[in-house]
Parts: sequence; C-alpha cells; structure tokens
Amino acid sequence: LFPESFINSSRERPTNMICVKALLYSLIALPAALACSDSTSFTWNYTHGTTKYTHHCSFLSNDESKNEKRRNNWCSNDKVKDNCKKSCDNCGDDPSPPNDNCTDTKK
Repeated sequence: LFPESFINSSRERPTNMICVKALLYSLIALPAALACSDSTSFTWNYTHGTTKYTHHCSFLSNDESKNEKRRNNWCSNDKVKDNCKKSCDNCGDDPSPPNDNCTDTKK
C-alpha cells in the first residue's frame, strides 16, 4: 500500500506523513462537501396573479442582482431550505482539521 521509502526511511517520513494528513483531512471534508449541494430534481410552484411559475434551486442563485431578495423570500421555507442547501447557505459548519498542537489535560 505504501512505498518502501515511506516505511523504512526516517528522512522521508515527515514529508509523507504531511501528505497523508492532508489526504485524510480531505476525506473528512468530502461528505460535507457532497452534502452541501442543491437537489437537481426539487421544484416548487408559485403563482403570481394568474401566472404560475415552477422554480428550481438555481432560481435562488442565477441572477446576482436578485439573489439576496430571492433567498430572503424562499429560504425560510423548510422544503426549499432543505433541498437547496447550497443556494440557501444551509450547509452547516464545515469540518475543520484537528489542531496539531492540541494537548490532553486531566479532568
């Protein structure tokens, strides 16, 4: 799985360990990144006067001049908020890598 130099060479180990840490941190963040996306199939309907509209999550972010107003109007709706996580900025906290300088303390 690992190259021989990773296992046997003390000189190369710190550099390789940094790479392994970076890879692990990326893998930890991957589920959150995938979870923070908009549904491609979700739609909701809206009637304004006699005109009916069908909106997709992209409606919340496809017009820079109207995005904030649209998000304020629609992202308070639980179904929109849950299905348009990225557009509604509803992704929660991103996992961050642990602090390498942490120390254990007695309780």
